[in-house]
Amino acid sequence: MADHATFELRIISPEGVQYDGDAQLAICNGVGGDLGLLANHAPIVADLKMGTCRMQTTDGTWHVWATAEGFATSNNSRATVLVEEAVRAEDIDVDAADELITEHTNRIDNLDSSGEHDVYSSLEDASRRSIAWGEHLKSVHAQYAAGS
Repeated sequence: MADHATFELRIISPEGVQYDGDAQLAICNGVGGDLGLLANHAPIVADLKMGTCRMQTTDGTWHVWATAEGFATSNNSRATVLVEEAVRAEDIDVDAADELITEHTNRIDNLDSSGEHDVYSSLEDASRRSIAWGEHLKSVHAQYAAGS
């Protein structure tokens, strides 16, 4: 692969900085389609959907994170990816993802669905989001880390 200029990349979640270093290329799943970032990228702010952030280091190695919603910014050869969750593909615990799915499926099954209380619908929405995150983690692990 041809050498590309590098840029500073930070991937940040509420748990802290997941990556802070140089990159040749970063690709994130934007709401409007994939977003590719290179050095000297035009200034941008983009909404991100649940997906992945893939990053190539200067030695050509690719690293992948499963990411939840957030946004990415790029300006002056610096890019920041700020997401609600970020887990490196090789760090995904499939058993924990299965437990998350089971726990929240059981919560939905045990909700009082009489419709009398709005709290039930918000609890159901939160559980469905947790189930989706667990399924996403398993999918990213299978695609990017199962062979490592």
